[in-house]
Amino acid sequence: MSAAACTSIFTTKGRPLTDPLIVHVHSLEQALGLIDHTDPEIVDFFKQLASKYWPGPLTIVVRANLTVIPSLITAETGFIGIRMPNNEIALELLRTFGKPIAAPSANKFGHVSPTKAEHVYKDFY
Repeated sequence: MSAAACTSIFTTKGRPLTDPLIVHVHSLEQALGLIDHTDPEIVDFFKQLASKYWPGPLTIVVRANLTVIPSLITAETGFIGIRMPNNEIALELLRTFGKPIAAPSANKFGHVSPTKAEHVYKDFY
């Protein structure tokens, strides 16, 4: 993951560096590469939750593998929120790109999440 790209997310959205980013993945296997494996019980619980609720709206928060996740993404907490979207277009984008993507909603920090392209345009332009 690119720390520079993530910095751009914080800057563009006006998001404080103390508010971590959610990372989107295309598979459980991809997600497992992002988490700390020092506690086998946590890893097993993570797998159970992901198998039951993904793809879907559940974001699972767990200790991050900081050898692959920039600490900026975790807001220096050491924890990462991971989600697998339940949308075929989003999943195909993630599969094609081949890497996890930090992808917050398309609005300024603290504003209502957009439901139309017009809302995004008004928020940023």
